[in-house]
Amino acid sequence: MAGFAIEQILKEQTENYLIIDWLSITSNLSEPLFGKPFPPDFIIDILTGKVKVIIGINADALIDTFNSFGLKARWLTEKETIKRKQTTVREGFVVINNKGIVVTLPSGKEVLIFGGTFSKILYDSIKPSWVARSILSTDNDYIKLEDDNANEKYSNS
Repeated sequence: MAGFAIEQILKEQTENYLIIDWLSITSNLSEPLFGKPFPPDFIIDILTGKVKVIIGINADALIDTFNSFGLKARWLTEKETIKRKQTTVREGFVVINNKGIVVTLPSGKEVLIFGGTFSKILYDSIKPSWVARSILSTDNDYIKLEDDNANEKYSNS
């Protein structure tokens, strides 16, 4: 019943969402359930199914967050998604409503969004803004360009 309510809330905001049963944390490479700051009785209730934690994530809002940090995130078209699935490692590539998400870094490199991105947000309590910062920090070509420009600026002073 709770999952239905969350789905209705998300449907009012966007058609592009994921709903996760948080118990799936037990099969992910995330921080273990026992490492979370919950009382032992609550953890037992989750594991036995007495308590069900359902989480929804608005993927459109995630794209907006990435864009606000200077990344160029967008939905791939269905055709682009099919092509990417044929030419890249497909396992873990997140597809919602037959569309994947791609992020273009400031250097021009493109990065596909895989399940690990959502996993960090949902299971490890990493804010989407920190995920965006992390993606930016992997853009070595852009960082090097920024460093080179800074060096050039200071050497001309």
